[in-house]
Amino acid sequence: MNIITFQEYLTGIKNYLTAFQKYLTGVEKYLTAFQKYLTGVEKYLTTFQKYLTGVEKYLTTFQKYLTRIENDPKITELHYRDLTDKEQYALKLDDYEAALQFTPKWVSINEAIVQNNKIINEVEQNSWVKRENYVLNELKKSLK
Repeated sequence: MNIITFQEYLTGIKNYLTAFQKYLTGVEKYLTAFQKYLTGVEKYLTTFQKYLTGVEKYLTTFQKYLTRIENDPKITELHYRDLTDKEQYALKLDDYEAALQFTPKWVSINEAIVQNNKIINEVEQNSWVKRENYVLNELKKSLK
């Protein structure tokens, strides 16, 4: 039978407490890092909520516009005539629009989404295309 001295017992407890302290320090570091991560997530969610609020306002305004057009056939005719008058509306493309060879063309929502997906895969800085696709998909849902 092994009998340990009181001094050996205290040394064992001291070693255990030292190891446990190191463990707690590691847990504290992990919790601090996790708190920073949660703060980042919270900031992202706040920003995303602002973005969604903006999209919602845009969709509300667009819905009012569509309702106005539906209720007044003259507006539809005038807008169509204005948009097809090439002399009145000469293209004034930004540099990036010219580089991407933008041209006006009436397309369905599905065609626009497909074309935008191609651009998303080809162009690095494409956040505006992603936003446009989001709005197009929301419009598509609302038209069902």
